[in-house]
Amino acid sequence: MTPAEREQAGRLGAYISWANTPDRSKRTAPARRGLEAKWDRMVIETHGVLPPAEHAKCAEAFRKAHYARMTANSIRARKQKRAA
Repeated sequence: MTPAEREQAGRLGAYISWANTPDRSKRTAPARRGLEAKWDRMVIETHGVLPPAEHAKCAEAFRKAHYARMTANSIRARKQKRAA
């Protein structure tokens, strides 16, 4: 298979898989829990054990920083693609 054929086969498989998923939220719940756990680990690794309210604020800040970084990378990639 060529890379393009593999890509097409993967896309088809993903469409079929999602078409057969009655509860999308339930299917993606483990990934969401995993991300929340990642932010919690980052807080503990950076600041140690904090009171619950402070821990939640720090975890939220790590989450926002992650998505802001992703946005900045996306903007940079689009600019580079336009320039090419």
